[in-house]
Amino acid sequence: MAEGHSLVAAILDKHEVLRFTVAEGTIKINGEEYASVTNHTKQLAAHLSKFGGCNFTFSRGLERDEFASFMELISRPEEQVLAAGEGDFTEAVNRSGFRHIVSRKIILKEVTDEDVVVSRKELNVLAGAERQKVEADVLSLLKAGGETGPSQEERSASLRSAL
Repeated sequence: MAEGHSLVAAILDKHEVLRFTVAEGTIKINGEEYASVTNHTKQLAAHLSKFGGCNFTFSRGLERDEFASFMELISRPEEQVLAAGEGDFTEAVNRSGFRHIVSRKIILKEVTDEDVVVSRKELNVLAGAERQKVEADVLSLLKAGGETGPSQEERSASLRSAL
C-alpha cells in the first residue's frame, strides 16, 4: 500500500491531478489509455465498471490514509457497499470525506446532429440573465404605473436567441 501511495504521490508532484476513467474494459489515466493491459487491469476495469467507479480523480496532496481508505473501498464487493447503504461508488467516495479524491458520474447519451447539447452551467447563467431582465421589466412596469414593457413573446425570443 505504501509503495502504491508513493508512486501516486510522485506523479502528483508533476501533475495537479490524476483522472481515472474506465470505459469499454480499459482504464485511461488523464485521457491516455493505460499501456499495460493485463488480465489484472481488465479485471480491475470490469470491477470498477460494475461498481460504478468509472470516473475518479486524485489531486495533489493525497495523503497515505486517504489512499489506503480508497483502496479498501474499491476492494470491497459491490454488494457489500450497497448493503451498507452507501449507494453507488460515486456516492460512497464523496461521502467518505476524502479531501483529495473525488468521483463524478459521467452519463453518456447518443445524440444526433439535430440534438442541441448545452452546458447546465451556461444555461443557468443565461436563465439568470433572463430572470434579471424580466424582473427589471416588472419593476419598470410597476414604476410606470401600468405602461407595458417588452411582451412575453419578445422576452421568449430573447432567451431563444441567447441559446
